[in-house]
Amino acid sequence: MKTASIPFHKTLLTTAFCAATVLSASGAQILMVNFSSATGNDMIAADATALGVDAYQNVRTGSTTTGVTATISLDGVTGGVSYADYYQANQKTQLGQPYATLVGAKLITAGTGSGSNLSVSIALDLGTWMMTGDYDSYKVTVYYAGRSAGSETLMTDLDTDVHFSDGTLTPDDSVTVVKRGSGTYAAYWGGTGVTHEFAGSNLTIKMDYLGGTSTGFQAGISAVKIEGVPEPAAVMLGGLGLLTLFRRRR
Repeated sequence: MKTASIPFHKTLLTTAFCAATVLSASGAQILMVNFSSATGNDMIAADATALGVDAYQNVRTGSTTTGVTATISLDGVTGGVSYADYYQANQKTQLGQPYATLVGAKLITAGTGSGSNLSVSIALDLGTWMMTGDYDSYKVTVYYAGRSAGSETLMTDLDTDVHFSDGTLTPDDSVTVVKRGSGTYAAYWGGTGVTHEFAGSNLTIKMDYLGGTSTGFQAGISAVKIEGVPEPAAVMLGGLGLLTLFRRRR
C-alpha cells in the first residue's frame, strides 16, 4: 500500500501561509501604561509576563492631587494624564495587576470643594511608535478598578462615562467587572473595557466625573494596554521569503 506524498511546492506554500499567520498573531508589540500612586502598587516584570506585555511604564499619579499632568513616555509613545487621583491601599494584594491603582474622576473635597466637576484626560501620541513598528493601526483596552458598590454601579450602568477619539473614530467604552476582592475587601472590584482599534496617531481617552461624594465614588482607570497591528505588507514578509526560496529550488 502506497502512501500519498505531498508535493514539495505545496508543502512550502502551506509553510509560508503558516509563517504569515504567526507573524500576524505575535509580531506586534504590546505596551501597558500602569497608573501607580506608590511603589508597592507598581507593575513588575512578572506582572508584565503574565499579561503578555512587552514593555510597560508605571506612571506616578501622586495622591489626592487635582489638576496635575503626569508624563507618559514608553517606547516611542508619549503623552500625559490630567487627573483627579484616587488611590486605595491593599488594592494590588486583592485584585493584582492591572487593577492595583487607578486614576479616578472622583470628587476630592480637600482643596477643591464640594461640587467640583472633575474628569480624567489621557492624551497619547503614538506616531513614532507606529512608524518604528510599521503598524497600520493599534488596539486599545482600558482596565478599571474601584472600591465601593456605588462606584461599580456607576461604572457598569448603561450611561457612557469613558470616551475615545483619534480624530476620526469616537467610540465610547463599557465596563465589565471581572475580578473581586474577598472578605474585608469584598467591595473591591476590577473591570475591563471593550478593545477598540484606531488608526490615528493621536488618541485621547476621557473619563467623565460621575457625581457623588468623596467617599461615594472611588473608582477609575487602572491601566491602558496598547497593541500594534502590523501593516499587511509587513505581515506577509515571512511568507514571501519562503516563496522566494521555493522558486529558487525549482
